[in-house]
Amino acid sequence: MKATSFSGAWRQARQGFADRGERLLRQPAVPVLLECGGRLALGVALTLPRVMDSYAPFALGFVAASGSGPGGFCALIGASLGYLTNLGLVSGLRYVSASILIYALSFAFYDLAIYRRAWFLPVCSALLGGLTGLFTLATERWSRTDLTGEGGWRWP
Repeated sequence: MKATSFSGAWRQARQGFADRGERLLRQPAVPVLLECGGRLALGVALTLPRVMDSYAPFALGFVAASGSGPGGFCALIGASLGYLTNLGLVSGLRYVSASILIYALSFAFYDLAIYRRAWFLPVCSALLGGLTGLFTLATERWSRTDLTGEGGWRWP
């Protein structure tokens, strides 16, 4: 392998950034902005439905399905805004932290082959949502019924 100098590597990196920037600027901006706006609005809207009167996992799944691009970032922002406004600061931070972890995971594993598997991001979002819930329960006094759900909710 040929050793390059620092200035040569710097020139090559600058040229690569310039090429990627030109490619990004050549894309039409209106469809990208419309997609990002739609993902932001849908991220806010998916924080409203509840499961068993207290859980709101749908926006977490939407952040996972949106991926790691600009659309995924807008879904993350929308879900975070929705969780903080609809659930309040204390309850909303659990879901905001889970959605940030899901986006970071999809951003980190984007290049790997396992990322393209259909089960990878749904399993990761379920695990991260459960782990953040477990950590927030661990800060309070909790019992076995809090973990198993016995008597913790009722059918409507």
